[in-house]
Amino acid sequence: MPELLAKVPLLAALSPSERAEIAGVLESEGVEPDAAIITLGEKGDAMYFLDEGEAAVEIEGNIVMRYSPGDYFGELALLNNEPRKATVRAGAKGARCLKLSRANFDKVAPKLSFSQRLDLRTASVTINATDASGRTSTVRVYVDADSNEVRAELNSSTKVALTVTVQ
Repeated sequence: MPELLAKVPLLAALSPSERAEIAGVLESEGVEPDAAIITLGEKGDAMYFLDEGEAAVEIEGNIVMRYSPGDYFGELALLNNEPRKATVRAGAKGARCLKLSRANFDKVAPKLSFSQRLDLRTASVTINATDASGRTSTVRVYVDADSNEVRAELNSSTKVALTVTVQ
């Protein structure tokens, strides 16, 4: 478990004993197939680490990203005290998540460095499209809220750099 937490950018700089402390307070939750784990607009009360199964991020009924074991989500609502920005649903076979409550998250939040918090200002979205012949194309778009830079990767091989000006 602490090895999983060491891969989370937000928690990577914590000491092994601090990560072990977090691992000790994680709650395991089984999620039924296609059930919501978090819901758009709700208050963030926890962040989640996907332990088993798959999950999909939905915005306005569209799947915009998929999670697999080892991925995590829900941390932005805790850090920014904002409502959830999307719904995350368990996959067709269900999922098992490890839940870190807000109270336990808040205990470690003061130990996070400013640079770690800045890392969370970068978001990414993956879009998969399948054409009539069954070929799938993948576009991953990265947005850095601090620099207003947008970068897109097409099929993970071609890179396109864009600059966005926020008005």
